[in-house]
Amino acid sequence: MRSPAPALSMTDAQRDMLAKLAVSQTAPIRQAQRAKVLVLAGQGVANSRIAEQVGVTVSTVRSWRDRFAVDGVAKLGAVRAGRGRKTMIPQA
Repeated sequence: MRSPAPALSMTDAQRDMLAKLAVSQTAPIRQAQRAKVLVLAGQGVANSRIAEQVGVTVSTVRSWRDRFAVDGVAKLGAVRAGRGRKTMIPQA
């Protein structure tokens, strides 16, 4: 069994911005979900509990925690290269 992850370290400004984004009605749902995950992780909630509450997998929670630790809030809504729907009609 894995040991519980420590609370995610973040500044007060980051915490405030994520808290506002997590409850936003106008932000894209992907950003709001990630913000909810990060707010709960900052409070020290277990990854499995976060995954349950937000409706994602535990590995997704771990990935978002890791990305936040490296990139901060700068790439919160960015989709990594190679992800998403592929084009069906060739350019030629």
